[in-house]
Amino acid sequence: MPHSIPRIRAMENLCSWGRIILICCCLQLPVCAYSDPLIFISTQLNPTKEAMSMRSHILKGFHDKVLFKPYDDRVIFQLLIKDTIQPPDILGGTVGDFVSLKGEGLLKDLNEDLKKLPHRNFLPGMVEMGSLQTQQQKFIPWMQATYLMVAKRSALQYLPPNVDLNQLTYQQLIQWSANMHRAAGMPKTGFPASPKGLLYRFVQGYLYPSFTGGMIRHFRDNNAVTMWQTFKELWKHVNVLSLSFNSMQEPLLTGEVWLAWDHTSRLLEVFKQHPEEFVAFPAPIGPKGRGSMLVLAGLGIPKNTLDPRSMELIEYLTSTQIQVKTLETTGFFPVTQDAADAADKLAPPYLVSMINAVSTQTSTANAVVSTLPYGFDDYTDQFNRIYKRSFTQIILRNKEIQTVLDEQAQKLQSILAITNAQCFPPDAPSFGPCPVR
Repeated sequence: MPHSIPRIRAMENLCSWGRIILICCCLQLPVCAYSDPLIFISTQLNPTKEAMSMRSHILKGFHDKVLFKPYDDRVIFQLLIKDTIQPPDILGGTVGDFVSLKGEGLLKDLNEDLKKLPHRNFLPGMVEMGSLQTQQQKFIPWMQATYLMVAKRSALQYLPPNVDLNQLTYQQLIQWSANMHRAAGMPKTGFPASPKGLLYRFVQGYLYPSFTGGMIRHFRDNNAVTMWQTFKELWKHVNVLSLSFNSMQEPLLTGEVWLAWDHTSRLLEVFKQHPEEFVAFPAPIGPKGRGSMLVLAGLGIPKNTLDPRSMELIEYLTSTQIQVKTLETTGFFPVTQDAADAADKLAPPYLVSMINAVSTQTSTANAVVSTLPYGFDDYTDQFNRIYKRSFTQIILRNKEIQTVLDEQAQKLQSILAITNAQCFPPDAPSFGPCPVR
């Protein structure tokens, strides 16, 4: 027996990967056991409520313990993956997160793992997005989200005559907001325009595609000028407290605003609490179509991870039942057709309005769908600031539109040149840095 102790320790060193200790066949046990939980780090579901839902409702049903660590910081995310002391076993992030990791050579090729997954009829284009324009599968689709319009049903009486919510134009949105403004004696339209709000995504993925057909190529052309002029007209009827709103759930629930736009996960509580009082509907339509932004999150595995439970967790998270539960608890929508079909039947009634709005927003013939910006690495924040600064100077400070766009376009082109970032949807592909016109 004493001679077996060094042998056991040697086998532990041989069979373990970092922190995972295997009680292996040297003890003549039929099954090897993992002593530690899987470490799952993610740039998604980082708000406290979403993280709690992930831990207590979604991961609770997995057969092993998972330590879920969300981080709203891509730099921290990358550093943790490179951590040789306690590296993560599984990664959750957006396309842009994985583009950065691909450049660092930190991702495992999941081609063979994807083939071994039980039948997963992923929605069109999502698996292809996970290849990141390579021959390897860098991530597997996990969940998707978007941004929607929401209104109190009592506010529908102020719609312009004969207007269909599913075919609302930006000019009709302005008229609707003006009618509510007049009736209430104060603006009742709202946007999440605080420093922590997501208004800049409205500019990038909704206004620009609807009026110019893209996000970058036509940043400063005549169509972009028209777009900003239209937004200025709308802003006259926007609640001034929007500049303090991080999300639109509370302002809608308190009645501070009657009409709002925000991320689906930040609107979920509205429908949970008072589904009969609110209606979700797709974004308005502009001259180039209905601009909207798809937020696709994926699941990847660090290159050197050997723990087979990582793929087991991916199989679990992409199953129909868990996809539907993810929608119910976090507001992120399914990425498989089976789960999308099941959501129509199994999801609670309060989600029906959001499900229908998401489907209409992306499936109509005039849809102009964009992705989250990617390819900028450490310059992502600077890229986003271009759109934030344009909003501040044009809408809040009333500076001349073309002058602002010309100034910001130079900074935008500089970032594109430094990063060599190519165009991404809805802009047409480019060879080399995406051009700014």
